[in-house]
Amino acid sequence: MSKPCRRPARAAIQELRSEKKRQEKALNAKLRATGQVPHSAASLPNRGSALATVDEEQEAREDAVSKQMRLLRKELPTLLARREPIPDPRDPRKRRHKLTSLLLYGLLMFVFPFSSRRETHRELSRPQFMANLQLLFPEIDTLPHTDTLFRLLRDIDLEHLEQAHIDLVKPIRLLLDGLYANGPVMQCCRDYHWPFMIVLQDQDLSTVWQEFNALHALKPQIRQQPWGKRRQHFTWVNDIDYAFGSNGRPHLKLHVVVCEESWARIDEQARTVTETSRHAWLSRQPLSQDHVHERCNLGARHRWGIEAGFLVEKHQGYHYEHAFALDWNAMQGDHLLMRLAHGFNTLARFTRQLRRLYQELGVRGAIAFIRNSCAAPWLDPVRMRVLLAEPFLLQLE
Repeated sequence: MSKPCRRPARAAIQELRSEKKRQEKALNAKLRATGQVPHSAASLPNRGSALATVDEEQEAREDAVSKQMRLLRKELPTLLARREPIPDPRDPRKRRHKLTSLLLYGLLMFVFPFSSRRETHRELSRPQFMANLQLLFPEIDTLPHTDTLFRLLRDIDLEHLEQAHIDLVKPIRLLLDGLYANGPVMQCCRDYHWPFMIVLQDQDLSTVWQEFNALHALKPQIRQQPWGKRRQHFTWVNDIDYAFGSNGRPHLKLHVVVCEESWARIDEQARTVTETSRHAWLSRQPLSQDHVHERCNLGARHRWGIEAGFLVEKHQGYHYEHAFALDWNAMQGDHLLMRLAHGFNTLARFTRQLRRLYQELGVRGAIAFIRNSCAAPWLDPVRMRVLLAEPFLLQLE
């Protein structure tokens, strides 16, 4: 005889799923009542356009383009101002385009993320797009071919582009895995004046842990707070002396923070269970009540954001997996320009002036809205010159 099936019936499975949803809804309501608002990604509005007339649409497009381009023009000096000292590898007798114009052109290829060099040249060379680009960037007198950009990136020294990327994202804070919790790496960071947050595992740097436990018992520094669905308990100790090397002579001052947290969740059986976790980090800068949340929750915990940035470039419009060039140096140059453009678009997403547009249309929708505005006769030259002349104050929200 066959054994009876132990798998729950379909009706029982459906009832269990419904009960789990009810329990999760009740748990979220309880958290809201206590001031703990669960994190949830806002979905795009499911409605038609809020613009009623062509004039309103033109005004909205001019406003969006002017703000995005004013942001670019405000931050572009980090890229363009340092371009002149770079040795130009091109033959002086055959130069038709300034080095700054070529690099700006390459940057725009990824700010308006095109899928290939061929598409870039086809779209940007259209008369209307070209006229709008010259309105927005008067330094572009003529449009280079993408093959010209390829030859430049093939031969140019890319260290300057890397430095421009660093200048854009200053101040740098290194977020490192526990693999790098060692004296030589931290000494190198100190020599270059780089702040860092490094994961500290329980089995690493035993002398640091001994100092932490001893000093924390004498003078505890604590902060408790809710964060999303979690209750967090921070403890930290500053100015721990750490000696390393074969002779123990090199010394570093380290600062250690530990975060213990707990949260409730609904398991697959619709039961409420409590989860806990513990994290520890090494910091180069002293910790305090004012910024322990910022450094730990908004900084150190987002090491995964590095990989998330690559995933965005792969799957959300930047065409990272496309071979924009087959030459290694040119490929690296395209990658650096893509990273710069991604940084500009991310800044635009979180500026006070453009945040509402990105919330209504989404990231890709807002970029497409601005790109399509530049590709069509939406921009009135007189009004755009007035808008572009207004100062731009970078305020992140």
